[in-house]
Amino acid sequence: MLTNGSKRKSLARTYSVSYKDQYEPIGKHTEKGIDFCEKYCHFIKERCQIELEYAQKLKRLVKNYQPKKKEEDELQFSVVKGFLQSINELFDLAGQHEVIAENLQTSIYKECRALIEEIKIERKKCLNEGAKQQKQLQSSISQLENAKKIYEKAFKEAERAQEGYKRADADMNLARAEVEKSKHFAMAKSQQCEESKNEYASQLQKTNEHQHQHYGVLMPQIFQQLQDMDEKRITQQSDFIKRSAEVERSVIPIINTCLDGIVKASESINSQEDSRIVIERHKSGFQHPGDIAFDDLSNGNDNQVNANTVQRTPTDNRSTKGGTWAAGKGTKRGKLFGLFSSSKGDPNKEDFSNLPPNQQKKKLNQKIDNFKQLIAKDTAERDGMVKMRDVYVQNPALGDPSSLDKQLEENAQKLDSLKQEMQKYETYLATAEGKFTPPTAQRTNNRTGRNSLSSEDSSSITRSASDISCSTQGTPSIKHNKYPPFYRNTGSVKVPAEKSQPTPPRRSQSMHIVHCHREPIYSQIKEGGDASPVPATDRKSRADSFDDSFDDLDDADYLPVIGKAKALYSFEANSDGAISMMEGEDLDIVEQDQGDGWTRARKHDGSEGFIPTSYVQYC
Repeated sequence: MLTNGSKRKSLARTYSVSYKDQYEPIGKHTEKGIDFCEKYCHFIKERCQIELEYAQKLKRLVKNYQPKKKEEDELQFSVVKGFLQSINELFDLAGQHEVIAENLQTSIYKECRALIEEIKIERKKCLNEGAKQQKQLQSSISQLENAKKIYEKAFKEAERAQEGYKRADADMNLARAEVEKSKHFAMAKSQQCEESKNEYASQLQKTNEHQHQHYGVLMPQIFQQLQDMDEKRITQQSDFIKRSAEVERSVIPIINTCLDGIVKASESINSQEDSRIVIERHKSGFQHPGDIAFDDLSNGNDNQVNANTVQRTPTDNRSTKGGTWAAGKGTKRGKLFGLFSSSKGDPNKEDFSNLPPNQQKKKLNQKIDNFKQLIAKDTAERDGMVKMRDVYVQNPALGDPSSLDKQLEENAQKLDSLKQEMQKYETYLATAEGKFTPPTAQRTNNRTGRNSLSSEDSSSITRSASDISCSTQGTPSIKHNKYPPFYRNTGSVKVPAEKSQPTPPRRSQSMHIVHCHREPIYSQIKEGGDASPVPATDRKSRADSFDDSFDDLDDADYLPVIGKAKALYSFEANSDGAISMMEGEDLDIVEQDQGDGWTRARKHDGSEGFIPTSYVQYC
């Protein structure tokens, strides 16, 4: 059986082993805590990446749905404007996700990484200190075990020596010397046993003190350090989680503002306004088509038109390239009108005559407004240069006034060009708005014109060589005429010289153009006006030229068909020389457009006259 001392020793060893066993789980727990902290750190990093990717994808999405250049016309609609405002707010909202990612990256992820490194170092230090204390305690226990073994061995030897002495002393046959020897040996072993016992007791005391110090002071300190470290980690992680929420909460007001902007954009959408824009954009200005005429096949006339049929006519008079109108019903357009006709193609792209009337006027107004802005800008620049030149004149030390002359000249040329272009489009607009009224006899009968010329006094025909110049292509250009020219050539179209109420030239009282060989001749005929004297021989030769020209027109009263065309719009003839037509009606073309915007056509019933070129489509 164990004595009380032996029981205490056994309990101490068990207590030591028990404490030693709990040291390792605590070390593993702290290791798991660090692993969890690293896991949370990776979570923050991945969330930052996701926030950035989300923001980038949102911004890319907004960029992809921005209007293209060809879709700029759609920006007038409120639904398109509202959508663009909403995606712009979405772009700002995406920026807030970038802010979240940036704040999480700088304020949480970096601090979390620093905390992990700090905890790892502190844990390693604590574990090393704990291992050191464990090693020292184990060394003390080992020394105690060795002292105990020595003591046990000495004790057993002392017992055997004592038993041997007792046997020798009881044996009467042994010599006295042998007994004394056995006695001294037993006493020596007893002495050694006592010394071993004292050594063992001393070592036991040291070990117990060390063990008490180890488990009562040293290890609790290490455990406390590990506990503080682990609690610090947990507290910091709690703070990180809270701060991550605060980071997101800090941008919520801006996100709410973006969402309010999206709601406001949706409330700005007006379906009725969009419908009005569509109506305004596509409103043609044409009247409703009339009743379809009944074609009585029994009369042998497939294209008979009911007299009561209402023709669909544009609300505004659609003009032609030069603003001139055909006149003279049944009259052939001969050499006089076609002599200096433009060779350029269809001008629809310039005067927008290919568009419906309302759209044409809108486009022309836009053009005029653009020119007004450019003119205002250049005028302001010119005023600035004039003021600067005046300053230079007053104080030559600041600069040479003549240095601005070239710039002023260029500015003046630019202004003149812009004003001419604006005047051209104002003419187009005036024509589209009906200010160009078709004359009743703009294209008079050739025979009537010839007779009027022959009956007119020859002195009424004048020619001024200084007023006429001929280009290499045979196209005349009026330089200086003592009478205001009706039209001034701007390069592409004829523009009225006067802005107010321009009037097309009338053959009966304006000018006749005669082509004699390659030299163009402008003859000014002014009713009741003065005329420069012309030699009789010249007057006679010119009169003969006019007579010859008109004689040529009498050679062919019935022109051959040169093409087919189909009416795009209905047209109601309001002047002599023009014929009415219905939308979709097939026509025979007998004379092409000579540049004045009128084409001569023949209907199936045999009637013949001029129709607007832009109203038909060639087959």
